[in-house]
Amino acid sequence: MDLSKLPQTPEEISASWLTEALAETHPGVRAKKVDLVDAHSGTTGRARIQVSWEGEGAPANSLFVKLPPTNEISKQMVLATGMGRREARFYQHVAAHVPVRVPRPLWAVSNEEGSAYLMLLEDLEAAGCVFPGPDDPKVLPLAESLMAALGQLHASYAIGDGAEVAIEGIEPPMRNDWGQILVESALTQFEAEMPEEFSRLGRLYLEKNAAFQNLLETGPSTLIHGDPHIGNLFLEGRTVGFLDWACTAVGVGVRDVAYFLCNSMPADIRRMHEKRLLATYQESLAAGGCRLDLATIEEDYRRFSAYAWIAAVTTLAAGDRMQSLAIGRAATERANQAIRDLGTFEYFRDRL
Repeated sequence: MDLSKLPQTPEEISASWLTEALAETHPGVRAKKVDLVDAHSGTTGRARIQVSWEGEGAPANSLFVKLPPTNEISKQMVLATGMGRREARFYQHVAAHVPVRVPRPLWAVSNEEGSAYLMLLEDLEAAGCVFPGPDDPKVLPLAESLMAALGQLHASYAIGDGAEVAIEGIEPPMRNDWGQILVESALTQFEAEMPEEFSRLGRLYLEKNAAFQNLLETGPSTLIHGDPHIGNLFLEGRTVGFLDWACTAVGVGVRDVAYFLCNSMPADIRRMHEKRLLATYQESLAAGGCRLDLATIEEDYRRFSAYAWIAAVTTLAAGDRMQSLAIGRAATERANQAIRDLGTFEYFRDRL
């Protein structure tokens, strides 16, 4: 397919385009009518469409669509980070083989630079899945299920320190100027109202950014989700699933663990249960044939609490272009508490 003809907005997804896009995977199936149910644009564009099909073996009538954002700043961010390309490649090449629940892809493609991409995915809402939040009273069982699922995922793709892994289409962790730009913006906007640890870690991150990033990229690698905050998870019965793979990478597995626990878990619950949750992760890794001692996991957890904090703070700085300001504030408060509890500033100061 000519990628220059990819729809750039949900309104451009026509019945004739859908028929052409799915001609190879669904021969003999024709889309008769496409109705746009809803759409919005944040970090990326999202839409739900209802399709009337004819032909044997037709897909589901309700589909979820991901495509470029409409906001110009968000477009620049997506282009610089490759987020659209990363996610499209995940659904093209990897999603069918991962040992965890993900939205089932119908079709996905991206150009090389990541300026044009489109994914047709399973509509999880129509499939009866539910979407938890940080105030969900069942957040602890969710965390337990998540630790087991992350162990299973990471063990399936685990490689040794310094080795290379062939996971088709999956790139190293993002490394660009956007993290520094947004952390600096967060300090400018919110430093006066934040606790001391916010300023200390933020300034260290900006002053020694290259070394800081190097420290975050050191260690045995695997396939990581890269962005498993609670808003990127869903439940199908008791099974936890992962959506929004735009930050997927080949990186250190405990990064995913720390991201969720420090970014999305209420602080009191995290403090009470984090050692047991880390042990659950270790046991799941071991069940998949990946041996990692608990002391190493705990040290990496402390290290990657910084990544959870950076993710929360950059989301806060970006405001409504990523999430609502209220969501960014709440995640930053949880991450501030985590880096204080874990001595994250001291960890990086002593090593940098």
